[in-house]
Amino acid sequence: MVLPPSAGAPPAAAPDTNALTWVRRALAQGLGGAPPGAEDLIKRVVGLPGDVVEGKNGKLYRNNKPVAEPYLPKGTFTSDFGKVVIKPGYYWVMGDNREDSADSRVFGQVPRSALVGRAILKVWPLSHSGGL
Repeated sequence: MVLPPSAGAPPAAAPDTNALTWVRRALAQGLGGAPPGAEDLIKRVVGLPGDVVEGKNGKLYRNNKPVAEPYLPKGTFTSDFGKVVIKPGYYWVMGDNREDSADSRVFGQVPRSALVGRAILKVWPLSHSGGL
């Protein structure tokens, strides 16, 4: 996801078109050897246009129903936030590390144009590597 400056992210640098540089950067980030650029965030889309999302009692609710999130580590707590109606063309995103994640609770709804891809593989830690 690439955030526009209006969504709290600094302006993105011009993308590097050298494929080898891109692969090196991706591997370094995946293995923890380089911090991701300010424009690079991987979050889960947990709310679609028209949904109502809310955090209460440590859980995420969508359309007044608790969301089953089996991908979260046991004991993960979602901080409370008030009901948000997601606007047409926007999405609500949240990180898995809920209490240490800059996500829609911080920068708000994300326009469709800012979503640039889909995560398909987890590489770190190695004990948890595999497809998503």
